[in-house]
Amino acid sequence: MLRVARQADRGRTVRSPDPIAVTVFVRRHRAGLNGVMRTVIFDLGSVLIGWRPELLYQKLVPDPELRAWFLAEVCRAPWDSKPVRSNAFEEGLRRLADRSPRRAELTAAHHDRMVQEMLDDKMPWMASMLERLSGEGVQLVAITDLPGKAIPQIRRTYPATLGQLTGIVVADEVGIRPPDPRIFQYTLRRFPARAQECLYVDVSEANVHAAQSLGIASIQYSHIGPLRRQLRERGFLPPSRWERPSPTP
Repeated sequence: MLRVARQADRGRTVRSPDPIAVTVFVRRHRAGLNGVMRTVIFDLGSVLIGWRPELLYQKLVPDPELRAWFLAEVCRAPWDSKPVRSNAFEEGLRRLADRSPRRAELTAAHHDRMVQEMLDDKMPWMASMLERLSGEGVQLVAITDLPGKAIPQIRRTYPATLGQLTGIVVADEVGIRPPDPRIFQYTLRRFPARAQECLYVDVSEANVHAAQSLGIASIQYSHIGPLRRQLRERGFLPPSRWERPSPTP
C-alpha cells in the first residue's frame, strides 16, 4: 500500500513511492544495464507525433463517405501495396493525378500540407516521457513509413520529441516497410541491439506481430497512460507515486 507523507511546509499531502516498487525498479534497471531490454523502438507517425491525414481532408472533402474512400484509397493504398522505392511517395502522387485528374488538387495537398495540417499536436507529454527514458540510459529509435522528404520539417516541428531519438529508420530510404520483419532486422543492425534487449511500440497489430516474430517484446499502443504503466512494469521508467508495479518473480 502506498505510504502517505505529510509535507508541513506546503500544508498538503503527497504520496511517496512504495519501497517494494522502488526495489522492483532498481532490480530491473540494473538488469537492463547488463543487457536486458534497453532499447525502445517507436513507430514515429502513429505513436510519437500523431500523424492523422483526416485533420486536413475533413477541411477539403466535406462528404464523409468520399473522404473515407479518399483516405483509404488515395492516401495509403496505392503505395502501401507496392515495393518501397526512394521516390515511391512522389510516384504515387503522379500516378494518382494521372488517373484521377479531378482529384489531383487533393492529392497535391497531401504532399504539400502534410506536416502543417496532418500532425495532431495533442501529445506534448510524449517529449517529457522520452526525456525521462533517455535519462534512464534507454536508447530511443523510431521507424516510419512517412516520406523521407517530410522528416526534416517534422524535426523542426517537434524538436523536443525527435531530439531525444538516436535515429529514425525511414522506410522509403531503406526500401523496406513494416510489417516486413526485415525492417526490424535492419534497425537492430543500424542501432546495435539484440532483439531481447528491445521493446517495440506501434498501433498496428500487424507490425507488432512482425516484431514479436523476431523475439522483440512489443506493445500495441492505444494511449500514453497505459504505455507509461507498461514501461514502468518493464523497468524502463521509475515507479510512479500513484502505481505499484507487480514484483518480479
